[in-house]
Amino acid sequence: MLGGGAAGGARNRGALAAALGFAALGGLLGVAFDVTPALLIVPRAHSAAELAGALAVAALILAVSVVLPWAAVRLAVFRGPAEDLPIWLLAGISALYGAAGVVLCGALLAVAGRPGFLLGHALITVSWTIAALVLLLRGIDVVALRVTGLILVGAAVLKLVLFDLAALDGLARVGAFLGAGLVLLAAGTRYERRVATR
Repeated sequence: MLGGGAAGGARNRGALAAALGFAALGGLLGVAFDVTPALLIVPRAHSAAELAGALAVAALILAVSVVLPWAAVRLAVFRGPAEDLPIWLLAGISALYGAAGVVLCGALLAVAGRPGFLLGHALITVSWTIAALVLLLRGIDVVALRVTGLILVGAAVLKLVLFDLAALDGLARVGAFLGAGLVLLAAGTRYERRVATR
C-alpha cells in the first residue's frame, strides 16, 4: 500500500509496477490463508486472534485496491475505459472482497458465532448499498462513478437474492432486505431530485 502511495506521489511507474507485484502476491496469500472464501461464506467458530488477523489482512486488501488504481490514474497508466475495463473490474472485486472481510470480521469480533455471522452479512449488504448511493450521488457529473455505483447496486441486489435469502434467517434476513430496500428507495428519490435540478 505504501509503495502504491509513494509511486503515485512520486509519479514513478517502476515503483507502481513493483507495488502491484507485491500487492498481487500478498493478496493471493491473504485470500489463501487468512481471509478465505470459506470464512466469508461458512459460519464456523474462529478464535479472536484468527479474526483479528483476518480483519487486518482484509483492511490491507481494501486499502491496496483503492491506492493502486489511484496511483495508476495519477501516473496516466490507463488508456481508456473500454481498454482498461478488466483492470477496473479486478480492482473493484478486490475492494468489495476486502470490505466484506472487514465488516464480517468486525461483526464476528463484536458478536461471536452464528449471530455475528448473520449480523455481518446483513451489514455487508447494507454497506454495499450505501456505498452505491454515495457513488451515484457523486457521479451525477462523473460517468465512471455513476457506472460504478450502478454496478455496486447490482452486486448488492445479487448478494441479497442469491446469498442472503438462502443463508440468513430471522432478523438478519429481515434487516438485510429492509435496510437495502430503504437505502435503494432513498437513493432513487434523492438521485431523481438531483438529476431534475440539473
